[in-house]
Amino acid sequence: MGVATASKYLAVGAVVPWAEEGVGVVATQHWASPRMAQHALTMMRSGHQPKLVLTQLIADDHEKAGTRQLAMMDAQGQKIAWTPSLDTADPEAKYFGQLETENAIVLGNTLAGPQVLEAMRTKFVELEKTGVSLAWRLLAALKAGDEAGGDHRGKQSAAILVVSGQKGVAENIHKVNYRVDDHQTPIDELIRIYKLRFNRPAVDYIT
Repeated sequence: MGVATASKYLAVGAVVPWAEEGVGVVATQHWASPRMAQHALTMMRSGHQPKLVLTQLIADDHEKAGTRQLAMMDAQGQKIAWTPSLDTADPEAKYFGQLETENAIVLGNTLAGPQVLEAMRTKFVELEKTGVSLAWRLLAALKAGDEAGGDHRGKQSAAILVVSGQKGVAENIHKVNYRVDDHQTPIDELIRIYKLRFNRPAVDYIT
């Protein structure tokens, strides 16, 4: 399970991606709430399904729910997302949206347009057929979205976090955990770091 993110925001990896081995993953963005992400993981750890978790979080956060974007998936692959309606969202966000595939949620705000999400979904699904790792699929989706316009405000940071779907299987709790906090081309830098760490061959799955 994993989360990848990029934004014209300093150190997006410190607030958006959350994950727990054998439990689930959460992305909280646009007025991100780490408290909500931690609560979501606690509830999933206790056996609550994502749909119930999201309903409870929105009910508890009713005054600000219209300003937040949230997605989660548990270790069984059950997933759900929340994107506020455009009339209640930040008018400067330009484009809010979310899409789903069988195994993923693609969502964003402050985007250049719907083509960003479409490009990300297309690339993720395309690479699923090749058998490449989840980390590569997530990085490729970020790259595709960036090339389709990405964050209309510009570029600054990116991050990827991947954990095992089963507890105690991975030697390291975080199988992949990298951040680029402030860079002119953060997604490219994140890809470079990932390749460096895992000594990947010259074949580039990102193209």
